[in-house]
Amino acid sequence: MDSILLKAKSLYEALKPSEKKVANYLIQRADDVIHFSITDLAENAGCSEASISRFVRKLGFSKFIDFKISLVKELSLLEDKQNVKNDATGVADLIHHLVQQGVKSYKELSQLVNPLDIEKAADWIAASKHTFLFGVGSSGSIAELGASILVRIGVSCFAYADPHMQVIVGSNCTPEDTVIGVSVSGTIKDTIKSVQVAKNVGAKTIAITGGKESPLSKEVDLVLYSSPQGFEAGIGSLGARSSQMAILDMLISTIVWKNETCRNTIEKVEQALVPKRFS
Repeated sequence: MDSILLKAKSLYEALKPSEKKVANYLIQRADDVIHFSITDLAENAGCSEASISRFVRKLGFSKFIDFKISLVKELSLLEDKQNVKNDATGVADLIHHLVQQGVKSYKELSQLVNPLDIEKAADWIAASKHTFLFGVGSSGSIAELGASILVRIGVSCFAYADPHMQVIVGSNCTPEDTVIGVSVSGTIKDTIKSVQVAKNVGAKTIAITGGKESPLSKEVDLVLYSSPQGFEAGIGSLGARSSQMAILDMLISTIVWKNETCRNTIEKVEQALVPKRFS
């Protein structure tokens, strides 16, 4: 069963404003929620009991009591409930938290990844004439890094972080191309629009996102869900970036594993780079 907190974060952008109040309170104060009645939670979250009922149904529970029982079980199994505090003792605490965020992100990812979808996406990329990665901000940086690795294994791949270039490139795609939209939340208008343009001219489209039921996830042919930790404030976005890169690494590793040509290309690239290194 999916983690309740993970699912709340994943669905967050698709929730109604009143339901987001419940999600915010749950994510920030889950330890309090397990002691509340539905009336208590409504009062503390600043919403109606009806909003809470809708929210728990979206999480997959028919009754509030079933939601509470599952939440109690989940919290009892959490290994790390600590967040960075304003009174942290020093850099050592910060480093520890970052490492724990990374571990948490990968654990969440293991619940989200569908191996069949990874293999399907890898097959699309391997068979494509060109693959294009679109993303803005930190997701744009991840797209560029992913493209640079795909090129090393022989895939014709390009990354674009500029929204105007994304639309231009997307409009020139063909059914032989694959376009990958990278976005933590799945709500970035520029990325969504660029992917739409590419899809409209026949390109296969893939999303790497932490936003379940997000606009981007609804627009593409295939969704690869990453950790939604980036929805949290502050340095939590590190976990989201690591999760996005992990998805790309899974795709690249699958392509190499299934294609001898890619393995030969890696050897050729390594040989070509030898003169660039100090002996």
